[in-house]
Amino acid sequence: MTQPTTVSKIIFPGNLVVGAAQAVEFWQVSNTIAGASDTSCDLTFTLKNEYASVPAICGTPLLTPGDGSGTTAITDWYIKSQSTSAIVITVNVNAAAGADKSNTITMCAAIIGPQA
Repeated sequence: MTQPTTVSKIIFPGNLVVGAAQAVEFWQVSNTIAGASDTSCDLTFTLKNEYASVPAICGTPLLTPGDGSGTTAITDWYIKSQSTSAIVITVNVNAAAGADKSNTITMCAAIIGPQA
């Protein structure tokens, strides 16, 4: 399934850190966990800005259970990989949605780091 994404890019014109021009991106990424056994999914942020070093990400994933889903909560999430071009977040839930059921995981995030 294709991961739906929305991105808005803003580059700060000034310096947030003396001598370092910063770039920031605001993202909304969603992915679906479907089926009787899946309990995790990845959210991929393919960065638009060029960064001099690995940028920071700030945000929290949100669970939207589908109708009849057996999932009730996100148990944990972590950064699976992080580079100057992409950040991948893995999100785990407490139970599979169930046969022919699904859940949506959405994360709104700000990504900020020094411009290349």
